[in-house]
Amino acid sequence: MKRLSAVSLTIVAIGALWAQSMPAAFSQSTQTIDFGASAYGTNVFVGKTIVSGKTAYISLGCTPSTKINKSNTVASVSVANTITTGAVNTNVNTVPTAANASADVATANLLSGLISADEVKAVSSTSQDSSGLHVSATGSQFTNLVIAGISYSSTPAPNTVVTLLGFGTVTLNEQISSVTSTSATLTVNMLHVHVTVPNILGIKVGTEIIVADAQSSITLATTPAILDGQAFGTYITITGPPLNIVSGKSALVNVGCLGNKLATNTVLGVSVLGELSTGTITDTALGTISSSSASSVTSSTVQAANLVSSLVTADTIKASASASTTDGKTFTFSHDGSSFLHLVVAGHPEITDNVAPNTKLTIAGLGTLYLYRVIQTTNNIEVRMIELNIDQTNSYGIPVGTNIRVADASASLHSATLP
Repeated sequence: MKRLSAVSLTIVAIGALWAQSMPAAFSQSTQTIDFGASAYGTNVFVGKTIVSGKTAYISLGCTPSTKINKSNTVASVSVANTITTGAVNTNVNTVPTAANASADVATANLLSGLISADEVKAVSSTSQDSSGLHVSATGSQFTNLVIAGISYSSTPAPNTVVTLLGFGTVTLNEQISSVTSTSATLTVNMLHVHVTVPNILGIKVGTEIIVADAQSSITLATTPAILDGQAFGTYITITGPPLNIVSGKSALVNVGCLGNKLATNTVLGVSVLGELSTGTITDTALGTISSSSASSVTSSTVQAANLVSSLVTADTIKASASASTTDGKTFTFSHDGSSFLHLVVAGHPEITDNVAPNTKLTIAGLGTLYLYRVIQTTNNIEVRMIELNIDQTNSYGIPVGTNIRVADASASLHSATLP
C-alpha cells in the first residue's frame, strides 16, 4: 500500500508540473456551438466563369451568436435564353439550438420555358438536441413546377434527376448533407441544371444553373476563437431597396469556421460594359486554428483593372487582410501586403501607387471614389482597394446608387463562448 501511494503521489506531482507548464491560452479554450448559414436565389456559371453571380446572397459567416436574423431581396433576375425570375427573397437566422436558411424565388423560367414554376423555395435547418446533431429540408417546395410540359403536383424526392432532351439534366430537390458527432451541414438546391450537349439556345456546354440555394451548419469545437473571412475580385450593385446585383462577387473564397487549407479561386476576367473590366483575378483564403491560437488570412489580386472608361486603371491591385488571436479576447489585425501597381486616376496626378489608406476623392459629375479603404471593427477587418459610389446623374449612363468594388479582402474572429 505504501508503494502504491508513492507511485500515486509521483503521478500527481508530474501532472501538476505539466499543468503549470501549459500555455495560458490553452486553458482559455472552450467548447462552442458554431452556427453557419447562407442562401441565394440564382447562380449561373460555366466552370470558373461567372455568367450571373449569386443573387440576393446572404450569409451569417461563422458565429456562436443566437437571435441573428438577416434578409436580402432582389426584384428580378434575367439572363437571356437562360433564366428569368420575379422577386427573390433570402433569409438566414439562428436560435439557441439551430441555424436556418431559406431562399424563395418567384416565377422562375429556365431555358426559354423548358422549366417553369410559380415558386421555388429551398429551406435548410441544422439543429442540436440531447441526441446529437440533425439536418432537415422541411419547408422546401415547388409550386406549379412544369418540366417539358410535364406537371409535378408535389415536391419530388431528394436528388431526383430528370433528363432535359437537347440540353442535359436537371436535379430536383438536390440535397447534400453530412452529419457527424461534432458537425452537421445541409445544402439544398431546388433546381440544378447541367447543360451537357450543344443546344438550340446556344447556351455553352458546361453551364450550370442553380435556383433556390439554402445552406446551414453547426460545428462543435474547442478553440480560443472561430474564424470568418472572404475575398472577391469585383462586385457591382445598385442599392435599393431592393438591392440589385449587377455583377456578383467574382472568384469568391471563404475562410472555414474552424480553419481550412489554402483555398484559391481564379477567373480569367470580368467585363461589365461601361463600368468595369479586368484581367485575371486570383483570390485566396486560409484559416489556421488550434487549441492555443486562431488566424484568418485572405487576399484578392486583380490584374488589368479599368473602371468607367479609364477613370481608374491599374496593372495590378492586391488586397490583403488578416486577423489573429492567442487568447480569444485580444485580436490583432493587419492589412500589410495590400498594394497598387501603376495606379492612375484621371484628373488626379497626385495619386500614386503609394496612396495612403482611406483616401477619398470626389469625382465631379459622378460620385465618390475610395482608394485603399480599410474598415475595422472589434472583430473584423475589411480592405476595399477600390470602391466607387455613384451618387450623381452622369454622362456614362451608370445608375445613381451603383457601388463598384475591386479587390476586396476581409478577415474576422469571434470569441468562442457558449450561447
